[in-house]
Amino acid sequence: QPPGTSLTDVLASELPQGSLGDVSDWFQWREIEGLMPRLREPYYFGLWHLLERSQGLVLGNRFDRKTRMISDVVLKSMTPGEGQFEHLFEKMLSRIASPSYRQMTLEALFGMMQFLVWHPEISIKSYLIVEVVLGYAVRINWLKHHPLDADRYNDVRGKAWRQFYLETPETVTTRVGDAMAFLIASGQALVDDDEDAASVHKGDFDQ
Repeated sequence: QPPGTSLTDVLASELPQGSLGDVSDWFQWREIEGLMPRLREPYYFGLWHLLERSQGLVLGNRFDRKTRMISDVVLKSMTPGEGQFEHLFEKMLSRIASPSYRQMTLEALFGMMQFLVWHPEISIKSYLIVEVVLGYAVRINWLKHHPLDADRYNDVRGKAWRQFYLETPETVTTRVGDAMAFLIASGQALVDDDEDAASVHKGDFDQ
C-alpha cells in the first residue's frame, strides 16, 4: 500500500458509493457497472490483504478450479502493485458471465476487506468463497426485514436475492461483514457447501 497510508484509510477512500444516474434501481446500476469494472490501485492492495489473511479467494463458480486464487502461489510469485497481479484478478473476474453478479462480487470482496481490517485478530484458515459469503449475506439481509421467514427461507430465497440486488453498495458491503462475523462466530467454515449460495448466478433475479 502507499507509504504512510493505512489500509483502513485506503479502503475508506474506496467505498463504492455509486450513483443511480439515469437508471431506475441498483440492479440496473450493477448491470452497467459490471460490464467494464473500473478498479483503482487501492482496491488491489485490499485484495492482496485478503490473500495474506486467508488461503485464497474463489470467485464465481466455486466448483471450477480456474476461479481459485491460491494465496501461497500468488504471494510468492507476484507483488500487489504489479500489472501481473491485476491481470490475474481481471481475468478471473471476466469468467463471471453476469455483469450484475460481477459487480456484486467486487462489492462483496470490498466488504471482506473492511471486515478483516477492522478485525486484525482474525485469520481465515480456509478459502474466502465469494458465493458462500454472499449467500449468507443475502439471508441475513432478508431476515432483518422479514424475521418471520426464518423457518421458510428456502421458499423465499429468490425474493431475497432480488431484494439484495436492489440494495445500495454500502448495504451490500455491510451485510457481507455481518455474514463474515456470523460464519466465524458460529464456527462454520467459509467453504461451507451452502445450498443457498450455489444458486447465486443462476438467474435468481429473474421473475
